[in-house]
Amino acid sequence: MSRPSTESMTWPENAMPPDATSGRLVSAPPPTPQRIALRLQAQKVLLQLEQSLQRSQEALLTLACAGLERETAEQWGLVLQFQDVVRRCAQSSAGRDSFGGEREAELNQEIRLCQSRVWMAARVQSALLSRAQAKLRTLAYMQAGPSAVYGPFPPPRRSTSGAPSARRI
Repeated sequence: MSRPSTESMTWPENAMPPDATSGRLVSAPPPTPQRIALRLQAQKVLLQLEQSLQRSQEALLTLACAGLERETAEQWGLVLQFQDVVRRCAQSSAGRDSFGGEREAELNQEIRLCQSRVWMAARVQSALLSRAQAKLRTLAYMQAGPSAVYGPFPPPRRSTSGAPSARRI
């Protein structure tokens, strides 16, 4: 069995970058300061969102409605801010390769870890909200007395325009 020659194992010249005709692979260009700044900003917003979710969970557990409303408004603003950063980051990366050096890869990994923590905190908050909703439903049934119809609340009626219609009493 013969070994393939080294010539058959090299990249064709037209598939290599123009300055790599020597057969060496060229490393990716260094990340721009703007791309790193955007990733740092995304990481900062995700950390703020995670902290806000934790504060709203504490507010839910202590039944502090004002704190829950305040944190929910903050979370909405942070989500919009994160979407803006992601959009700008995508625009700055348009037409470029996905490689940006060690620092950018490290930041991307940290951002993915922050995202997973935010998703976990959001799932916990969703479960807490469902639990609080069930408790409030039980309290509403207790307030209504024995003449009330017990069961899940009916979905809101929709008008022909698609918007919820006002209920008539």
